[in-house]
Amino acid sequence: MISAIKKMGSRTGGFIPLTWQRDSAPAFPAMNQADKRDRGFTLIEILLVVVIMAVVAVLAVSNFSRTYAGIELRKAADDLAYRMRYAQSYAVTKNTRARLEFDPLFTQYWLTRPAGSSRSQRLPPLGEPLAAGREPPGLRPKAPRGEEQSGDDAAQDAFERLTGRFGQSTSLPRDVRLSFEDGDPSLFFYPDGTIDKRRISLCRGEDCVFISTQKQRGQVSVLNN
Repeated sequence: MISAIKKMGSRTGGFIPLTWQRDSAPAFPAMNQADKRDRGFTLIEILLVVVIMAVVAVLAVSNFSRTYAGIELRKAADDLAYRMRYAQSYAVTKNTRARLEFDPLFTQYWLTRPAGSSRSQRLPPLGEPLAAGREPPGLRPKAPRGEEQSGDDAAQDAFERLTGRFGQSTSLPRDVRLSFEDGDPSLFFYPDGTIDKRRISLCRGEDCVFISTQKQRGQVSVLNN
């Protein structure tokens, strides 16, 4: 073979024809293009991918639902605390009491003020006595329990809703339970900035958020579980 190549090269001046090089090159089995196009996934591979995608989807939906429920619960607590701070500011600026009220099922709440407080006058400077019969509504002390209230005292205890959106009913999200830990659902705000000491819990399932006015005088705090 080598001697034949040398002789051919001597006759052609060292040039070996291309046809001979192609024919003498080792032949490798070429993959059929039709086989490449026809090759696909097996049934087992498809089922495995479907199972993996289903597991990932279930985990993602579960985590998203829990996260969204927690965000909604926190927002409900923040909204209630915001209205409590507004009631505190209203009581101070209007020199009257304000009250946070709930429906019997504790699913809605709104703010109220003593009836007629919108027509009240501001308090005189400190040290000056009030004129007779000029007490601003909401400042007259309540009669002790067990004693009858006069018609004037009963009128002083009559409350009406605030005007505007803060007097409108605000609904809690579905499945959110609200309760007062001490059992007393009344919550008053006073002209000196003080608030009844209460601790309100808002819970959804095992997750709870608390609103407290117990820690510092006149401060509304939102606490996580």
